[in-house]
Amino acid sequence: MELKGQGDLGEAWTVFADLLDKFPDYVPTYLQAGATLAALGRGNEAASTYRRGIEAAVARGDSHARQELESALTQIGAKQ
Repeated sequence: MELKGQGDLGEAWTVFADLLDKFPDYVPTYLQAGATLAALGRGNEAASTYRRGIEAAVARGDSHARQELESALTQIGAKQ
């Protein structure tokens, strides 16, 4: 988050990607990672990340996170 806040989106994405690999069940990372990809202009990858996050949220029974991820997906114009 610190890197993202400093505008170092490329490095922030690298860190988020590593976190997703190491902790795929930690749902909040998907929202931040997807937003970072969207900010980098990588909409298809952002949509894929949000969809993976939705799957993780459903598996954990986290309806609030699922809704946030679905909203983010809609905001970038991707179909769920």
